[in-house]
Amino acid sequence: MTWRTRVWVLALLPVVLAVVTPWILLAVFSERLPDRAYVDGWSRTGPDHAQGAPTWPEWASGFLFFTAAACVAAVALVYWRRVPRLQRWVVAVSWAFAGQIAGGVIIDVAPVVDVTGYPTQQAPGWADLAKLAIGLVTAVMGWVLVGRLPAAPDAKDNLPEGALRRNLGPTERVVFFESMRSVKAACLGCALVAVAIVLNAAAFAVMGVALFLLARANVQIDSEGVLLDLPLMRVRQRVPYQQIKYAEAVNQRYTREWSPLLEDIHRFGYVGQRGDHMVLHLSDARDFVVSLRAAAAAVALVNGEIARRRELAC
Repeated sequence: MTWRTRVWVLALLPVVLAVVTPWILLAVFSERLPDRAYVDGWSRTGPDHAQGAPTWPEWASGFLFFTAAACVAAVALVYWRRVPRLQRWVVAVSWAFAGQIAGGVIIDVAPVVDVTGYPTQQAPGWADLAKLAIGLVTAVMGWVLVGRLPAAPDAKDNLPEGALRRNLGPTERVVFFESMRSVKAACLGCALVAVAIVLNAAAFAVMGVALFLLARANVQIDSEGVLLDLPLMRVRQRVPYQQIKYAEAVNQRYTREWSPLLEDIHRFGYVGQRGDHMVLHLSDARDFVVSLRAAAAAVALVNGEIARRRELAC
């Protein structure tokens, strides 16, 4: 099975299984369930409103609506067909969605098995947290099952005429390091944490902490390529010289989003400040972008190392 086929199967199959899970439970426990689907919110309305609860087939039919998620996943895979990194995210989100739906169905139905009439006990308070936990675990499973991303082709073209370049001797080493900070990410992260404390909302706290951890990044250029390091999150992204066509320094605004991380069909990287950026044009038709104070010096080093390697390869 090719990598592309595996991604399609991993993205669509979990959604299909989540949709059919209610029907499987009905087939297995049809004789042991109460007359109506006293699950979800219907387990809290009280026996006076029990007749308003749906029948079990009506309840299971409601999950057919989630087949739209499979259509969304298919559209995303087609749109990002040239970006394996984003296709992996599609698989992870699909598994998180399917795991939360299927796990939630099992958690909701299990307490009413062998119950006659309206259940005397409400759904357990930990059910929502359990569904969220299942979604997170299945998202990690989907991410791991994708496996290693396909390698990008090597760049073989010469540097364009006029490209900024530093002539490197045979024994010279390429060394560059710069630390960046995103004030916007730090401020937004602190604001979200404050909102979480006021509203007692865990989701805002998670988002705020994640943003705050993105507020610092390091860029290193060495003998292996260009390394983007997010030290607070312990995440690294390396771009080897073999995948770089050439580098250039540009001065433009790349993003207006709330996060300094840049990721779309055309480019990825870290934009923490306005001003000069180093843009690496890669062999897979995407650009790697990082904002640097000494962007020109970094570009000259990268182009110099690329030129030296390709001259030695000839």
